[in-house]
Amino acid sequence: MVDFLKHTRKAVVGVAAVLLPILLFAPLPGCAYKYSADSIEGHVVDSDTGKPLEGVIVVANWALEFGWEGGSLATLYLAEALTDGTGRYFIPAWGPKEVPGKLPPEARLKNDDPALYFYLNGYEYHVVTNSRSVKEMWKKGPAVRSSEWNGRTIKLRRFAGTPEEYRKRVLALWQGNVFLRPDTMVECEWKRVPTLIRTFRKSHGIELVADHAARRRSGLDVYPPGTNPCEGESEFVHEMLK
Repeated sequence: MVDFLKHTRKAVVGVAAVLLPILLFAPLPGCAYKYSADSIEGHVVDSDTGKPLEGVIVVANWALEFGWEGGSLATLYLAEALTDGTGRYFIPAWGPKEVPGKLPPEARLKNDDPALYFYLNGYEYHVVTNSRSVKEMWKKGPAVRSSEWNGRTIKLRRFAGTPEEYRKRVLALWQGNVFLRPDTMVECEWKRVPTLIRTFRKSHGIELVADHAARRRSGLDVYPPGTNPCEGESEFVHEMLK
């Protein structure tokens, strides 16, 4: 009898461990969670001279995390900006935007809210994120997000190496970031970073690869016929790269 109770208790604890995260993060019926974000601005300068850098591509990616230990990612919103002659960039506020219903109920923004990517040909690319506490990120976290880097100056360092080494470095940026991976795109977000795509292709010969097979394997490509935002993709790329 004692052994039976022990096994029963273990089974109950195991079921609770599985169901508790789902219950904590599951939205109420008809109440999809929505996020918004404040505007972001700042300046980018050369790390050695302190002079402002014009034409820096700045990409802001608000990435949802879900799955075991937040190991899966999907882009909620993506924005692109260029620095002007004073090195200033500006990314407008947005939202509210619903977390896509096709994602698991625990999908939420964490420290990549956003991650900011800075790229200028000939310079090392630079990435910054927020560093929020566990308390701030409890459950879905705040509905309105802001960047800890708003109003701050970013310093970029010139790349010291051969052209081939630099291309490999840039390729690592292309392959390693979630907003360019087909398995993390919910609504064909790459269309929001045309300058980055155009620059990578023309400067480094790096092509945009839209791997629809990976999207299907990820379970994200579930649009009804005629509603997939990636339809007309080849025409879009052709116009963008002119």
